[in-house]
Amino acid sequence: MADIADRKIALLIDAENAQAVSIPAVLAELSAHGRVLVRRAYGDWSRLNGDWPKTLNQLSISAIQQHSLTAGKNAADIALVIDAMDLFYKGVFDAFALVTSDSDFTRLASRLREGEMHVLGFGKGSTPEAFRRSCDDFIDVGLLVQDAADTTRADELIQREFVATLRDLSEKSQQDGWVDLSQAASVIKRMRPDFSPSLFGCKKFSDVLAQFSAQFEVVSIARGNGVALQVRAKPRKADKKTLATAS
Repeated sequence: MADIADRKIALLIDAENAQAVSIPAVLAELSAHGRVLVRRAYGDWSRLNGDWPKTLNQLSISAIQQHSLTAGKNAADIALVIDAMDLFYKGVFDAFALVTSDSDFTRLASRLREGEMHVLGFGKGSTPEAFRRSCDDFIDVGLLVQDAADTTRADELIQREFVATLRDLSEKSQQDGWVDLSQAASVIKRMRPDFSPSLFGCKKFSDVLAQFSAQFEVVSIARGNGVALQVRAKPRKADKKTLATAS
């Protein structure tokens, strides 16, 4: 697998299930994941107007026209899947970015991952859990485009799972409670592919921990030619009372 900066990404957009206003933010996010070599949006463009023409032109995205010839059948979805597999078999790409909130693409995401592709999903907050979990990373497009004043509102469930998982890792650590920050981030991402520092209004995992300084402590240690961060859970309040009584 290529380094993140060198990843070759194919961006495939389900334009009938996405909003044009979110695409600039999606591309900005993808710039941190590698190079977007293919940009395609699928839909029946005789019906899709609004901001799409301007967005496609400004961002150099190819519009793939698919007429809806039969009611109830989504030709655009089928075209996207066919193109995704064609691109996959070329053996050029390291990652696929799928912009959709449609759970019908769950199998496509799973198949790409089976082929050792890194899959990034971009969808609404209401995107079904099946598709979210079929991606290596799932990013709520609403969080990418909302006003800065709203970016600090994290999903409460994910926040609780984040704290609980991190504390569990620390308590099971054989190194006096210390866990490598990178290891902790990987475990949490495997458990919750839709976890992102942006849920907490942050850009980095370490910035998220700064919001939980009352529960966790972070230290820097020298490692090789660089520095690694480690995190440890602070004693719970009940534990502190027990220690005070024992002393």
